Amino acid sequence: MPPDLPLIDAHCHVSGNTRVQDDDDGIQRCLMSTNQTDLKAIRSAKERLGGRVFAGFGVHPWYSHLFVELNKLNKLEHYSSVLRGPDSEAIAAQLPEPVPLQQYIDECLGQCQGTGQDTPQWASCIGEIGLDKVFRIPEPEPGPGSESSPKASPKASPKANPKTTLSRSRTTMDHQIAIFTSMLDLACAKRLPVSIHSVKCHGKVLEICTKKLLDSSVNVCIHSFTGTLDTLHLWLATFPHERLFFSVSWIINVNRAQAQGQAASTNLLKHIPLQCILTETDCCVDVEPLDSQRRMLTRVLEAIAEAHSMSIEDAAATVQRNFARYIGETHS
Repeated sequence: MPPDLPLIDAHCHVSGNTRVQDDDDGIQRCLMSTNQTDLKAIRSAKERLGGRVFAGFGVHPWYSHLFVELNKLNKLEHYSSVLRGPDSEAIAAQLPEPVPLQQYIDECLGQCQGTGQDTPQWASCIGEIGLDKVFRIPEPEPGPGSESSPKASPKASPKANPKTTLSRSRTTMDHQIAIFTSMLDLACAKRLPVSIHSVKCHGKVLEICTKKLLDSSVNVCIHSFTGTLDTLHLWLATFPHERLFFSVSWIINVNRAQAQGQAASTNLLKHIPLQCILTETDCCVDVEPLDSQRRMLTRVLEAIAEAHSMSIEDAAATVQRNFARYIGETHS
């Protein structure tokens, strides 16, 4: 690993269990929130670490069922309308009261009315948001009394705890789309970039983003892109390249391709324009060892360098410039 190589983690998480380390480890990070549980730790990290950490505000599709758009619905009415599966009634009975989405947005970002600004001081992007056709709801974990502590919180998310037991229920695509489009509207209103999760929904995500974002100035990042090359080229043909980014991870993108016998020069990286490439770990940075984080980011840079016939130093400098453009100087 070259000394003093600048590293960018454009998409990562916290487990919510511990504080993000204060040491200056040379990595610039964008921490993604997924729901109300991990947001407090992320805001705290932003306040302590300043420009070394950029904070995302989002509702991940894995947790979209925990939010309600129509405040008139009671708890069971809400969950019965958004969950589908043979165990959905049992799951719903153990889940917490759903959070009104607009109230959550107002409390966390503020109305910004009469302040002379549209952008919140602490949030640098809207993320993680998106659609997921595959994921199943984690089974709730019984809590004291009549309350429960759902495993569907970042404290026990599959990222932080791979042993989490999943139910047989899923969140309806209609509800995921409703939450996703509301968050895209928020990004436009606050003039913040977005970081998007897309699993088996690549066409729908592109369709919605084209409708909501194409005519805006919002920067778009698709994290750990797993769509086809045809879909990648559709994104590149639709959105201006200076506003479009793909954050590449070692685990999902590079390592899997290499395990399938694909050289870095023939996989996804070769087809992403240099100005659109970012690096990420998608890990919980308070759980994953720092050496492992640095190793993953460096390996992605090595793959970028190989795919685009450049030095690793030039690859790192390119990603650093791209990240500054993605996040925007006004949000640093």
